[in-house]
Amino acid sequence: MVSYSMEGRTYRYFKGPGAPLYPFGYGLSYSSFKYSSLVITPSVVHTPVNITIQNNVSNVGNYTSDEVCLVSALIIYNNDEDDMNKTNICIASYSFGDA
Repeated sequence: MVSYSMEGRTYRYFKGPGAPLYPFGYGLSYSSFKYSSLVITPSVVHTPVNITIQNNVSNVGNYTSDEVCLVSALIIYNNDEDDMNKTNICIASYSFGDA
């Protein structure tokens, strides 16, 4: 009978000993990428506006591969009533490309 259990097949069920060699989301690839020519317009934002981000991604490794570029944003919420600042980090955008 075939077992469809994922136990022992994924990190979700990893029980040791030790720790996984790479943590979940480490971003392993068979190739290497170089990010260059980063331009962010405007460079500082105080009110909600559209932001343009441009960069070049080059495959500098030995294998053809894909790369996903993620843009993270730090959002600061100012609450004057409580005099508290709350922050939130989120993925604001992504781009997928062949390299």
